[in-house]
Amino acid sequence: MARLETQMWRCYYARSYAGLGWYLYRTCRDEYGFSPADSVRLMALAARAAKLFQDSRNETESSRALPDLERYYALIQRRSGMTFNVARAAELELRWWQMRRRLATPEEYGRTIAELMGEIYQRQNADLQQAGQLRATAMAFCDKQGHGKMRDADWQQVETQLSEAYRLYHRGVHL
Repeated sequence: MARLETQMWRCYYARSYAGLGWYLYRTCRDEYGFSPADSVRLMALAARAAKLFQDSRNETESSRALPDLERYYALIQRRSGMTFNVARAAELELRWWQMRRRLATPEEYGRTIAELMGEIYQRQNADLQQAGQLRATAMAFCDKQGHGKMRDADWQQVETQLSEAYRLYHRGVHL
């Protein structure tokens, strides 16, 4: 999962939406076990939300990504059988995107990432909190390096941090 997410980040920052879509599809299909058709729908919704956000210039414009995020989480909920608040999950996703853009600290948006995972999995624990912080730290590292200046070794460091984050997510969800 960490390798796929790292590739998604690389594609997002390079504005390679075809690549982003491919890795989103593989994540939905290979990691989460959604059907090919649902994986295509989820990929399309997530990629469109990401593009809408990336092309926006302010919070009002970035809020146009919310309906796609709501449809994304609604489909996940329907097909997974999980019970979480779809609107809340979509709102938290968009919130941490906006927080990063407003240059909130990694600690601040890391808490929001953890809150999102807590909403989806209906859990709150130290592992989920730490996993959210690790993802935020990896994002901050990318920001500090400068997206166009990231080398393969830098991306490997991101992948290593994401691997640890996903290990903690897994443990936190299965407590």
